[in-house]
Amino acid sequence: MSMTRISPPRISALGIGFAATLVMLSCRSNSSSAQCRVDPDCGSGAACLMGVCLPVRTVGSLSIEVAPRQDTNTESSAVTEFPEVPIGATPLTLTADPKVIVRGTVIDTQGTTSDGHVVALTKSNIAGHSDLQSETDMAGSAFDLAIGRSLLTRETILWVFPNAKVLTQPPVPFETQWQEVLPITFPRSEELLSLGGRLIGPLDDPFVGFSARAKIGNSVISNIAKTDMNGRFELKIAPKAVLPGTENNIVVELEPPSTDSVSPRFVSTPMSIPATNSQLPGAAGSVFRMPDFGTPGPLAFTVRARDGGTAAVANVTVRVRTEIPMQPGGTAIYARESATNDMGEVQVSLLPGMAGQARYYQVAASPPADSPYSTKCLPQVAVTLVGSDTAPPQFSETIFLDRKATLRGSVFANNGLPAFGVRLTATQLQASSQGISTCREVASPVPVATTSLRTGAFSIMVEPGTYRLDLDPPDGSPFPRLTLDGDDAVVVTADRTYDVTLPAGEFVEGYVYGMDQGPLSAATVRFFDPVSPCGATPCMGAAGNGFILRAQARADLQGRFRAVLPRTQ
Repeated sequence: MSMTRISPPRISALGIGFAATLVMLSCRSNSSSAQCRVDPDCGSGAACLMGVCLPVRTVGSLSIEVAPRQDTNTESSAVTEFPEVPIGATPLTLTADPKVIVRGTVIDTQGTTSDGHVVALTKSNIAGHSDLQSETDMAGSAFDLAIGRSLLTRETILWVFPNAKVLTQPPVPFETQWQEVLPITFPRSEELLSLGGRLIGPLDDPFVGFSARAKIGNSVISNIAKTDMNGRFELKIAPKAVLPGTENNIVVELEPPSTDSVSPRFVSTPMSIPATNSQLPGAAGSVFRMPDFGTPGPLAFTVRARDGGTAAVANVTVRVRTEIPMQPGGTAIYARESATNDMGEVQVSLLPGMAGQARYYQVAASPPADSPYSTKCLPQVAVTLVGSDTAPPQFSETIFLDRKATLRGSVFANNGLPAFGVRLTATQLQASSQGISTCREVASPVPVATTSLRTGAFSIMVEPGTYRLDLDPPDGSPFPRLTLDGDDAVVVTADRTYDVTLPAGEFVEGYVYGMDQGPLSAATVRFFDPVSPCGATPCMGAAGNGFILRAQARADLQGRFRAVLPRTQ
């Protein structure tokens, strides 16, 4: 497998394709505003990109990443980082790291490891970047991992995850150094930390067949164990799976046997352990008590558009969630979802209130991403009665959807002319108070994108909120990319006109080669500033790791690339 990176998705600067770029290049070169047709028209120290003369960058340094094309098994080069590359008047020469195959063997005296999955995390050489990741499946007790040769002898953390069919084995981390022959030894059973417990109901009745696992945050650190006929389970946790500083954050999750189960899932309160203990508290059998939750039944909702004639809205996903605390011990969480029919109606199976007391749910109605209607959040819907096998569904309420806000405007080049073919991607950083900010557990926004027209105009529908805008020009254009984040993030509470002027550009060019010194055609070359660009307000999303993608380019058949960066002052 090839080396990749764990990080939020990057936006490609090749979004409209090479053919479309050639068309625009021809159109721009023939227009009356064209400054040039070929590089010599611009004089020394400059080049012609789509009819515009751009100066070459000659000062400073940048962090660069070279990513060979990954759609072929014959590629012999690996993803390569260049932490600090001086920029001068001469073209850059970048040589990608050759691949080496690490032959790994898992030595397991217990015989429990078979056909698992291996994930290796190696710290990036570029400040602020997330770890490099390489992964592969195991074949029996062996695995092969492809990495760059420069990573050999570097420290890495190697996680071995069990096959889905091997529930008795916990994920095991190994702190090791990369080497071409890599033996690792599984811990003995007596070295594993034990966490036991029992899940019972209000009348001490056992909950059978629930899947128990231990987690820290979103990471599973134990095996998966089913509760037995007495509701008991025992989990195993590998040494070093609990990192220093996280010893107080272990929770146990117990999932019902199937998604259509009438039971909620149970999440324990955080457990505190010393990282060096051979046994966790509860190894002898902590009791986790599920609260009395009653019997679920159908509750009906109707979803309609608020504008016009309040028409029914079909294919809207209605998600509901409630938490039932049980102190001490943890919380039962009941969540369900269903989609509206052509009449805007939906039935969701809910747990009613008990003893005359209402139970409160978060309810979110989320239309498809391409819908003109915005997600609606109802943070507290009281549920007292529901339907049953003998009674018709109770009706809760009608959810009215507002239209999304429209963010429209134009993208201009630094010279005031329209910037066409620019891909704009809006990623929500914070929802408005009218949006889904109070229903994050049941409604998650997704990035939305559009492309500027030849006039530079764009229009995009978004949920009300605060957005990072990534503007990615097409390959070969004279425009630098731009990220509006932090202090420059865009707030949209209603329809808004927002024009964007891209900074003045200058270019960097060079050649990228493979291990045989031949051109590395179709490789992607990315340029980063190793500093946070967002001022007083911290960056979010892709820029939040302390760096920002400034440009990216694709090498041609000769390995040549040109990238347009914001002009230095």
